[in-house]
Amino acid sequence: MAERPLVQPFEPDPDVGQILIGVRLDDGRHAGATEVDTATAQIGGWLAPDARGQGLGTELFGAAALLGHAHLGLRTVRAGCEPTNTASARAPAKAGFVADDGPPRHTLRDGREIDARRLPHTARGPTSHCRGTGPATPREAADPAAR
Repeated sequence: MAERPLVQPFEPDPDVGQILIGVRLDDGRHAGATEVDTATAQIGGWLAPDARGQGLGTELFGAAALLGHAHLGLRTVRAGCEPTNTASARAPAKAGFVADDGPPRHTLRDGREIDARRLPHTARGPTSHCRGTGPATPREAADPAAR
């Protein structure tokens, strides 16, 4: 298959952590994205309307958990969803995230506050921190076994 450039350019927000972008193989359009905030270990994500209902959300959240554990050295990452949005809760749950009793509200970057449900995903084995992903957290620097 010939390599295709992204149809729509993507400019990441410089204040955002690590981003994974899902691209449709058939036409190069964005299918969705997840981000891992390295400071809070929070994962957020979205799917394009025409990419929903195909299992891509599960793949994206699973990939974000792997990125957090295997490359960013995070023992536990957390995805959030609105409790009334069953589709947004289903993708992380199918990717191995479990229900948690976290805060019932979350403030979005734009200042809006929404009802929230937290779903943590904890590494089953050792984690690792790749050199290209930025500095180790203070805890990792003090105790490499914490990775």
